[in-house]
Amino acid sequence: MSAGRPRRLILEAREGLPDGRGGRASVWVEKGVHWARLDPRGGGFPSSEDGPVSVTRYRAVMRAVPFGALSRPAPGDRFREGARAFHVRSVIDDEGGGTMTCLVEEEVQP
Repeated sequence: MSAGRPRRLILEAREGLPDGRGGRASVWVEKGVHWARLDPRGGGFPSSEDGPVSVTRYRAVMRAVPFGALSRPAPGDRFREGARAFHVRSVIDDEGGGTMTCLVEEEVQP
């Protein structure tokens, strides 16, 4: 992935839906589409219950979205690009109000 080139990312949020047995099932629902530049910021190989995981952190810079808008990213949301998923960890409004930055992580099971 080349830094600096805008990528088309689909923003998704997790929602709970009735599972038909009295509980709730978690599904991802589309909230909007964004064009963002993904700049790599590092990574690592933490362990999980399923073994080692490759985690890569990115800074996603995009056009600002107003507070309260359905398409505004929030921690816990994720961006999708095909089969890839980038989990939103934090959202920062850049000075000047024209852009915003999301710190995201992509996890890959080897």
